[in-house]
Amino acid sequence: MAKNIVALLLSAPARSIALTTAMALSTGTPPSAMAAEAKPSSTPSADYPKHAPRLVEQALAASLAGNVDERATLLKRAAAADADYSPARWQQGQLKFDGQWRTPAQVAEHVNADERWQDYQSLRAVAGQSPVDHQQLARWCMRNQLSAEERYHWANVILADPNHDQARQRLGLLEFQGGLYTREQVAAEKARREQAERDLARFKPKFLELCRDATSDLKSVRERALADLRATDDPAAIPGLREAVRRTLETSAGKARRSELVLGMTAALANMPQHVATLNLLELAVSSTLPEVRQAAAEALRPRPATDYVPLLMAALQAPIEAEVDVIAAPDGTVRMVETLIQQQPLRKIAEKRSTNFEVAGAFGRNKAKTDMGAVLNRHLATASSRADVTQSRVEVANAAAQERNERIQAVLKITLGAEATPADVTAWWEAWKDYNELQYDASVTDYESNVNDTYVYAYEQAPRMAAARAGEGAGGQRPQGEPRAAARRTHECFAAGTLVWLQSGPTPIERVRVGDLVLAQQPTTGELAYRPVLETTVSAAAPVVRVKLPHEEFVATRGHRFWVEGAGWLMAKELPAAATLHALNGGLSVVAVEPTDEVDCYNLIVDDFHTFVVGKSQLLVHDKTCPQPTIAVTPGLADPKLKLENDVIRSTTELLSSAVK
Repeated sequence: MAKNIVALLLSAPARSIALTTAMALSTGTPPSAMAAEAKPSSTPSADYPKHAPRLVEQALAASLAGNVDERATLLKRAAAADADYSPARWQQGQLKFDGQWRTPAQVAEHVNADERWQDYQSLRAVAGQSPVDHQQLARWCMRNQLSAEERYHWANVILADPNHDQARQRLGLLEFQGGLYTREQVAAEKARREQAERDLARFKPKFLELCRDATSDLKSVRERALADLRATDDPAAIPGLREAVRRTLETSAGKARRSELVLGMTAALANMPQHVATLNLLELAVSSTLPEVRQAAAEALRPRPATDYVPLLMAALQAPIEAEVDVIAAPDGTVRMVETLIQQQPLRKIAEKRSTNFEVAGAFGRNKAKTDMGAVLNRHLATASSRADVTQSRVEVANAAAQERNERIQAVLKITLGAEATPADVTAWWEAWKDYNELQYDASVTDYESNVNDTYVYAYEQAPRMAAARAGEGAGGQRPQGEPRAAARRTHECFAAGTLVWLQSGPTPIERVRVGDLVLAQQPTTGELAYRPVLETTVSAAAPVVRVKLPHEEFVATRGHRFWVEGAGWLMAKELPAAATLHALNGGLSVVAVEPTDEVDCYNLIVDDFHTFVVGKSQLLVHDKTCPQPTIAVTPGLADPKLKLENDVIRSTTELLSSAVK
């Protein structure tokens, strides 16, 4: 069954390519036409700084249309119009380093000639990973003006001590809503909330009127309002739309037209490719009390990249809780009850053991002639049995709720993946998702066991009476303990040894990259180029790999490693279509072939912030081992908020998926 699900998941990239390409071409201006708006001018001096953003957009559109020379010309014009316009520089493969715009090769030359970086590497090589070591290195970097390296070390100090004053000050962190954020992040969040309030005030009256008309007794008025509702495509309108629908459903007219109204809102959300709409559709697909709404919302999810919503569904699935109760009785009336609750999770098994001890004060010196040993024992056994019944009842309630939720989630997965049947066992879905992403694990399972001890001490003289209540009030105490066992190593999509990764110091074989190294990365949505620290390195056992051949270079990667494909976004190596154009810092490169090859040990990274890195002489953009974050970018730096999921696109991608399933 798991293999069948994997086959369904494998069909998702095909529809993702069709969708994202159609999205790129379904804006008001196709890439070719968009690029044609800015033909190279014989008078480049006519370009002013205000023209730079549009020139960059046209350059990226030209690149998507395959016009490499036009891309270069337009980017050159944008940089000439505004020499410090970052997106133009990033798209030319440059980043600001040490106060100047440089290519990665120029950065490497600069770093290798600067004694500060050489001294820093020497210090790092002998330093440990303790907070004190990071603090010392941070202060050394501060004195020597190595700002990126300084921030990395202060970040490690903050992880160990969130109240460290100097680390907070140097990182510019403020307390905000229970966490630590930079001033820029706090300002951005406040601005977002203010904008959300303005959007709510702007859209809610409009949608209240539409919802009122949509519940009218006049058919013509109702149909016109529902059509306007379904045509909504601005994600800023979502809070106002939902609030208006909620308030209308509280009225008698709204209750009578409930299905039509909520389906209209669902159709509006389906128009929006942004992740906020995906989350709203996911909520409706799982939680709506109307079956037709759940169906429509799930179908609206089908054209979207699986990585945008399937991980959330997988995380929400719950395996049933198993309860085990053991009771041990002693002749003196002491009873020990051990309740064990076990639940399987995607990557580990959780076990909670609660031991409850019913002890007798002065058991050895008690006057046996005055105490009925059998009565004492029976009282303790009855109490233990009652507690066990309560535990079992709670487990049954929790499992029933989980089963109902699982059935809803599995119904969504069935619709979105086009499956004819779905397994009832949630572990089959977890296994299928793991296989789809080419994840591997050690044979041992990571278990986590926690222990809690409760002790009750009773004093009995003829009739039982409680002398000391809960553990904390008398003898004994509650002692929670927990420790992971058999910590399993997890391996992910990765590259073969020898793959070059771009560090500040230049291309370096991936097996030599260390935690704390600064690697070249690109933000998929904005296109920003920057160096980001490596947070983790991994090595897998020998795994199935493919050879991705480009015109002048080739890469050996596991089947699950993700490359950025122009017009489609992140695709795994096994999903790369023939002649796919991979994103490189200076334009796209066509795939010549993707061929299976011998299994080899492979290496990968986790990169802070952007979760990407750049590999090879070709300077390809690849993802680290984490799951990609949602984005509507069709190429790094070109994300159009007006992109629409047209109905014909939904139909074509659904048909494509259905064909793949068959």
